[in-house]
Amino acid sequence: MIFAAAPSRLRIAFLGTPEAAVPTLRAILAAGHEVPVVITNPDRRKGRGGRTVPSPVKVAALELGLEVFQPENLNLPESIERLEAAGIDVLLIVAYGKILKKAVLEVPSLLPVNLHFSLLPLYRGAAPVAKAIAEGRTETGVSLQRVVRRLDAGPVLAAERVAIGPEEKAGELMSRLAGIGARLTVSTFDEIARGRVTETPQNDEAATLAPMLKKSDGRIDWTRSAAELHAHVRAMDPWPGATTTYTSVALKKEIHLAVLECRRVPLDSEADSGAEPGEVVRSNSEGILVQTGSGHLALTLVKPAGKRAQTPREFTNGYRSAAGDRLC
Repeated sequence: MIFAAAPSRLRIAFLGTPEAAVPTLRAILAAGHEVPVVITNPDRRKGRGGRTVPSPVKVAALELGLEVFQPENLNLPESIERLEAAGIDVLLIVAYGKILKKAVLEVPSLLPVNLHFSLLPLYRGAAPVAKAIAEGRTETGVSLQRVVRRLDAGPVLAAERVAIGPEEKAGELMSRLAGIGARLTVSTFDEIARGRVTETPQNDEAATLAPMLKKSDGRIDWTRSAAELHAHVRAMDPWPGATTTYTSVALKKEIHLAVLECRRVPLDSEADSGAEPGEVVRSNSEGILVQTGSGHLALTLVKPAGKRAQTPREFTNGYRSAAGDRLC
C-alpha cells in the first residue's frame, strides 16, 4: 500500500508511558506537528512509601504544555469519544503498554502507527531490547509499523538497523534506540506528507517473540556458558536485574546478590579449575571468578541485598569471599 499525500502538519494523538517514549514526543513537536492530546497510563504507587508517581511521558507532556489523558482503559466508549474529539490524523504509539481494540485504531483519519524497538518481525512483544541482547545479537533496530489487531504484526513503514555494543546493557541500548526511533518517526511522517511511504508486509514465518519480563527471568543459571551469562547480565539491566544466591563458606551464610557488571574470561587464560558450575575459582580485586557451564565469568560489580553496589575488593573484604564459595 502507498499512502496518498497528507498534510505536512499532522494532528497526532501520542500514546506512551516510559522514558523511552519521551524523545519521540519531543521530536514530533519540534518538527511542527500538533499533539492535541497525550495519553499515558495512570499515576502508580511506587517504592516502600507507596508514593504516587506520574509516568515520564506525563511529566514531559505537562512540561511542554500539552493536554494529558490517563484512562485506565482507553477502549471504553467514553475514552474513545474523548479521543475522537481531538480530530487526529495519526495515532502514534510508543511503549504505551496496553492492548487497543479496533474502535480505537479506527479513530485517526490516516492511520495508527507504532514505534517498535526491534527489526520486525524479530522480537514482537514487550521486551525486544532485552531479548536481542540475551540471545547474543550484534544488531537490532527500530521499526515504524501500521498497527493491526495482531501483536506487532502490521506492515512496516520504515526501519533502521543499529549495532549492539559488546558491553552495552539493555537500558543503555534502549536510550540509544529511543533517539534513533524519534528521528525515524519524524522523517517517516515527512515522507507520508509527500506521499512517498510504501508499506512492507512482515514475514510471519520469520517472527520471534519477546514477552514481558518477569522478576524470575533475572535469575542466573550457572550451567549456561560464560558467553550466555555475560549477555544475560547485560540484558536484565536495569530490570529485573541479574540475580543469584551467594553462599559464603567462611561466614556460613547465604547472600542474595545482584550482578551488575561482569566480563568473560578467555578459556585459555585460566587452567581448568575442575570446579562445578557456580563455584568460585578465586576472588580478588580484579573480580570474583566463577566457573560456568563453559568458561569463566568474572563478576566486577555486585550488589548484596539492602546494600550499595560493591567492587570485588569491597565484597571480598566484607563477605570473606574465597575459592570454594558457591553461587546458585
